[in-house]
Amino acid sequence: ASRPAGGIASQTRAFIAQLEQAVFFDNPRSPLSFSIVSHSSSGIDAALQAAVLQVSKSILDSSSRFIAGRLDTGAQLRERLRRAHAIIRVLSANGLVDRIDTNTRVRLSAAAEKLAAAVALWSHQNDLWARQHSSPATHLLSNAADAFLEARGLRSRDALRELLQHHTCSVGDLVVFLHGRVPALRRALDVSERGAHDSRLVEFEASRIAIVAMLAAFRYRFRHSDLYALASNCSEELWTASAEITDILSERLENIYALCRDLSSRHCAPIYERMQMAVLPGDTNHDGTDVSISDEVVCIDYSQSAPSELAAVLPADDDPYVSDMALLRDCLNIVGPLANLCFRSFVDRITSVETRSAPDAAALVRRYNTLRSRFLLGLVALGRVQMAFRLSEEYHDLTTLVVLVFAADVANAADCLRRYVDMFGSDFARALFAYYERRQAWASLLYTRDSAIDHLLKEFIDTSEHVSPHGPMAQIGWIHDIKLRDFGGAAAKLARAARDSDDTCQARTMLSLSKLSFVALEGLDSIAGGNEIKTSAYSRLEDALELCEVQDSLHRFMAELVESNQQGKQLAAKPTNKCNMEGGGSSSSSGSDNCDAYDAAMLTTSPELRHSRPALYATYCDFLRRLLASRVASTEEMLDALTFPDNIPNTKEHFVNERYCLAVDILSRSGSNLTKHAQRAALRSIWRRVFISDDWKAIHLRLSTPNTTDIALRSELIATSLYHTLRQCFVLRELPYPECYVMPADAFVTADDLEYFADNRFCLQLKNSVEGTTIDTIIGDYKLEDKDLSLAINNGLVGYYEEMLRIVAEGAKDAHRQREGNPDHGMSDDLENKSMEDEYENDVSMDSE
Repeated sequence: ASRPAGGIASQTRAFIAQLEQAVFFDNPRSPLSFSIVSHSSSGIDAALQAAVLQVSKSILDSSSRFIAGRLDTGAQLRERLRRAHAIIRVLSANGLVDRIDTNTRVRLSAAAEKLAAAVALWSHQNDLWARQHSSPATHLLSNAADAFLEARGLRSRDALRELLQHHTCSVGDLVVFLHGRVPALRRALDVSERGAHDSRLVEFEASRIAIVAMLAAFRYRFRHSDLYALASNCSEELWTASAEITDILSERLENIYALCRDLSSRHCAPIYERMQMAVLPGDTNHDGTDVSISDEVVCIDYSQSAPSELAAVLPADDDPYVSDMALLRDCLNIVGPLANLCFRSFVDRITSVETRSAPDAAALVRRYNTLRSRFLLGLVALGRVQMAFRLSEEYHDLTTLVVLVFAADVANAADCLRRYVDMFGSDFARALFAYYERRQAWASLLYTRDSAIDHLLKEFIDTSEHVSPHGPMAQIGWIHDIKLRDFGGAAAKLARAARDSDDTCQARTMLSLSKLSFVALEGLDSIAGGNEIKTSAYSRLEDALELCEVQDSLHRFMAELVESNQQGKQLAAKPTNKCNMEGGGSSSSSGSDNCDAYDAAMLTTSPELRHSRPALYATYCDFLRRLLASRVASTEEMLDALTFPDNIPNTKEHFVNERYCLAVDILSRSGSNLTKHAQRAALRSIWRRVFISDDWKAIHLRLSTPNTTDIALRSELIATSLYHTLRQCFVLRELPYPECYVMPADAFVTADDLEYFADNRFCLQLKNSVEGTTIDTIIGDYKLEDKDLSLAINNGLVGYYEEMLRIVAEGAKDAHRQREGNPDHGMSDDLENKSMEDEYENDVSMDSE
């Protein structure tokens, strides 16, 4: 039949007549054949939609003239369910399902689902009436139906029959209403021992009613979802996923679990002990926070008591209304189905709210994740291990699934893990790796005997390192890289781990391994002849290793200095602002380390320095304390340690005698560690301290006397610390000029330098380590260095510096010519310089003696 002519109302009436003929007279291939194309651009036929909804409603509330009245309520409900289902069958047989929108199809399915729930509820209530128990639980559903109708101004002698026949659309509301009545009813029954038993039966029966209704509805939907063409991401809210239904199902689940605990504490010690041992997600920690599935406390080994042993203590066929043990058995049996229904309701609701971009979607997801992991692990505590595994697999809760493997099947854990990796692939592998990471089971994480998941572990480590560059994966991931022969990745991870390390020995070891990995990747010849990036990376590794070696040497020198000085412990002088020897640094630093650091600071500084620059001296003391405790120092701290002391005793240690030049060399290779501004500030500090290390007032007085010879001038300048430093920088280390050098007039601390020191350099150190020292006192000390430098400049430092630069430059040229194969050129000058330097060394030795 083509579409009837006329308006929407007349077309709807015609469609209703045709649909009723097909639905009620079992003729799915009815003469319905809508050949007229709908004028709607979406293809939806409004008249057809109105017709199917009206027919569905007439079946749902028994108002259709084709529904015969029957005394057998169950038969009548089943007949109406068949007719409600016939509507979608007729539409499908005639190819008209796509002519009604999604909302209409959801409403058609909901009507049939509620009829299925009504059929199941009536059957369940009939079974209870047939047993003729006297418990109030037997009449829980019928009494709730009576109160439900009365609350809506309706009265009936047989309320449940009336509601299911003529108000079937309110089945979901009835379940919610019944749930709200349970607490008050239980409180009224708990006044006596017999009443307490009935109270537990009421709790049990309320959960069973929810299961019966929801299970029937879900079964119908799943069996016929293809017929209704319901999309998995449907934005329409399903009645089984309303906020009220998800709430009562989650509360039913909590209540039935609590009932299991109550019954097992009275009648079944094995189950009660397992429940007491279990700490589930959602429980409260001692600190008041909620337990998470990520917490180690939820991982408990339940494998000592098998589920079969628990089942042996429960009766097989007793009536739960008579026997408490039978009631416990049935309670244990319904936890799994109830959890399944609750999870499904949450999943459908989350899909709906996320599709609509509702603001509460994130909170709902968090609640669901906690609830799901809580009761999946709770099923293990109840001895329902296989149900826990099945639900974890069905709802793709891989995080909980990993925990279940180790909590319930430890003996077969390896086989289970391999099977789940095959089943779920990389998703399960990542959940497994995250489990190991949370529990810091590094050996288990890295010891992968299955080569098939090695690349998955590699991806996990790299992703974790990207998210947390200084986390544990960055510390141990190189081991797996070496296993996979990814030496480049191993070298990068080791270098980063070395930078993050706070222990000198560990940092040096990491850097050495990084260097070996780099060599294994490229080969020394390849590095030497490789591109600039490879060469630069290798140079940075060597620079970092040299910095560790310098710190080790400085540590050894200070320790030997303190040990060899028998009177070091009797030194009485103290810094004006002494460093806080008890705070900051490593908690493992002992009192002897603090005393040794204090003695080392006293032995390497003069009283004038300690009292004139107390704040910088305090930070120097703090650095020595951490140095002697083998804590890693920053580049700037190392530069201060090399240049701040002014009373270093004579030693055979090469690095100590060349400490100023070494500081400049270290700074020249610190481009990856310091900003450009920090490098310039540090360079000014180094040369400023070199300039003020000599007594220029006395030198200027000697050189200002009349008739001073060139030899005397040269000899006086060569004997200075400044000349010694310049010669080492130019000749020995060949540091580039002028990049690594500063003129005396440019060595003053700048306002930008002071701002950098306040905001970056000393901010954290003052907060954690140095007590009684402020940034203002440190700035005052730097300004005092400026004052000393200004005095040196007034005593001719600039001219002397330029003369020393000329002398050193000539010596550097002569050394270069010698290396180029012309040893005769400049030989006399070298000999002359050598004799002067020998004389200077002898003078220094005599002075020190």
